[in-house]
Amino acid sequence: MRLHNHLACLLIAILSCACAGQGTDAPPVDAMPQQAGASLPDDTGLSAANGLELPAPLELAARSNGTRLASSSHREAPAYFDDYDTELPNRNVSIDELNHFLRMNSDWFNTRQGGDMAYATFLLDMSELPQLPCASMGWHKVPQRQDLLFVGLGNFDTNRWDWYRPQQPEFVELPGLEQYAGPAGQAYMLVLYLGDDEAGLGSVGLGVPWKASDVYQFTADPPQAKHSYDAALVNGNPAVVYLEPGDVPGKFDMKYSRSLNVLGSQWGFPVVLTSIDDVGGVSMAEVNGKPAVAFQDPQQDGEGHGTGKLKYIRSMDQNGSVWDDTEIVDALEDSGHDPVLKVVNGNPAILFGLEISFIGGFRSANYVRASDPEGMAWPEPISLASVGANGNADAMTPLAIIDGNPATLIRNFEGDKLYYVRAKDSSGSEWNFANLVDGAMGQGTQQYLVEYNGLPAVTYDGSGGDNTLYSAATSSAGETWSVPQSISQTFLGVDGGARPQGMYVYEGVPQVAIQQWRFHRNVLVHGADGGTTSWSKPEQISCYDLLDIHCPLLDLGPTRHMLYVSGNRLLMTVDTLH
Repeated sequence: MRLHNHLACLLIAILSCACAGQGTDAPPVDAMPQQAGASLPDDTGLSAANGLELPAPLELAARSNGTRLASSSHREAPAYFDDYDTELPNRNVSIDELNHFLRMNSDWFNTRQGGDMAYATFLLDMSELPQLPCASMGWHKVPQRQDLLFVGLGNFDTNRWDWYRPQQPEFVELPGLEQYAGPAGQAYMLVLYLGDDEAGLGSVGLGVPWKASDVYQFTADPPQAKHSYDAALVNGNPAVVYLEPGDVPGKFDMKYSRSLNVLGSQWGFPVVLTSIDDVGGVSMAEVNGKPAVAFQDPQQDGEGHGTGKLKYIRSMDQNGSVWDDTEIVDALEDSGHDPVLKVVNGNPAILFGLEISFIGGFRSANYVRASDPEGMAWPEPISLASVGANGNADAMTPLAIIDGNPATLIRNFEGDKLYYVRAKDSSGSEWNFANLVDGAMGQGTQQYLVEYNGLPAVTYDGSGGDNTLYSAATSSAGETWSVPQSISQTFLGVDGGARPQGMYVYEGVPQVAIQQWRFHRNVLVHGADGGTTSWSKPEQISCYDLLDIHCPLLDLGPTRHMLYVSGNRLLMTVDTLH
C-alpha cells in the first residue's frame, strides 16, 4: 500500500486530533470534519502547512497484505525498527542497518511543507488485546523537538485516524485499545515527526507496560562508567545516586534524589553529597532506615597519579535531605573499585576491588563490614584471594545473602572462569574456599547472584558479551552447579548481543534483564512455567541512545523498575502492570 502521490489539501493546522475520548497524558483535541483522510488541526501556534493524506483505516486494512508481527506476550504488541513496511504510508524514513534504528529525517519545522514531514506506519498484532491502554516508542536518538512528535492510530470504530502528542517521548496513555483493533486483529500505528533534525526510532508498541520517566537531565554528556549511578528503595520510594561533571573543571559531583511517589514518576530536587576528582563507582542501599552510599573517590596526587580511596556516607534522615560527613573505609592506594553496598547481619558491608598493579590491572576482591549499624567505624577489609577467589573484582561483582550468609561471584584474572564463594558465618568474618561455577565462561564482564528456592542462582555473560547464561547450585555451599543454560534469544534471527543487567526473584520466578547492546535495547526474560527449565521470550523494557554499559534492573519493593541512561537523560522505567 503506498501513500497517495499528491497532497490533496492545504491544512488549516497540523497537530493532535482525535475523535476518540480523552487520554490521560496526551488528550487529543476535536477533529475537523473530514472524509476518508485525516487532518491534524493546528494547536502549536505555528503557521499552516501542507500535511498528510492517509487512507482510512478500513481502506488501509483492505489494501494491505502485510504480515502481522506476533506479540512477544499476551499483554503487549511490539514492533521493531526493521518491521517498518515500505508498502505502508511513510515519508522521509530509512533503515540504518549499521546502528539498528529507523532514521526519521524531518525538515518540516523550517519549510512548513508536507513533503518534509517524517513518518512511518507499523502493523501490530492485537489479536489478543493487550491489557494496558498505552502506546510506546523506543528511541535511539530522541527527537530534539519533542513538542513536534505525534502518534497516530487507525480507529476502526470511526474509520478515522486519532492523533496524540506524547508528553514523554517514550510513552502516551490512550482512552482504550478496542477501537484500534481491526477486523483481523491488526492495528496501524503511525509515528510522525515535524522537527528539523534526524530522530532514530528503535521500536513502537501498544500495551507495553514499561513507562519511562525522566529522573534528571544532564547539562553535558553523563559519565559512561559501569557503576556511575545506582538506585534503592528509600522510605518506600525509589531514590537514585549519580555522578555529573561539576562546575569545577575536572571535578564530578555525586548527587542524590528521591522520588516523590512510589512509581518514580516525579522527583525531588537533587542534593550534592560530595565532589570527587574523577568518575568512580557508586552503590546505594537503605541502611537501618536511612539511605547510604559507598563510593570510590579516585583522587589524584600532584603528579596525576591515582590515589583512590573507598568511602561511605549516610543520610541523617530517612528521606536523604541532610547527609552526615564522609567516612574513609579503606585508604589503601587505588582501592574501592566498583563497590557494592549491602546490609549484612544488621550492619552495612561493602564488596570492592583493590587494584594490584604488578599483575597488570588485576583487582583483588575485598570485603568489609562495619562495626556498627550506622557505618561510623570500619575494620580492616578481608581479601577473598586467601580463600582461592583470586579473581577480578570488577564489572558488577555482586554481593548477596545466601542461606543467611554473604556470598559473591569472582572471575579469575584470565577471564574464562567464574567462582562462587560464601562466608562461613552471617557477618562474613570468615569465608569458605571458592567453588567453580563455570570453567569456560569466556570474556564476560557482568554477573549477578540471587537466592532462589534457598539455593544460589547466577546469571552472567560470556563470549565477550554475546551470550547470557544461567546456572543454579545444588546446595547453598555451591559445590556443584547445573550446566550453564543460555537464556538470551535473538530478535528476528539477528544476534543483538547479550549482557545481563540484573536478576532478582519476582513472584517466585527469576527475572533477568538483558542489554542487547547492538540494538541499544534492554529486554527482560523470566523462567517459564514457574521454573527455570525454559525461559520466556524477551519482553522489551526500553531503547536507549548512548551505549551505557550498566542499566540495573531494580528490586524496588513490589514493582519492577529499571534505571538507565539515554543520551543526556537519566530515566527510570517502571512496570505499570504489576
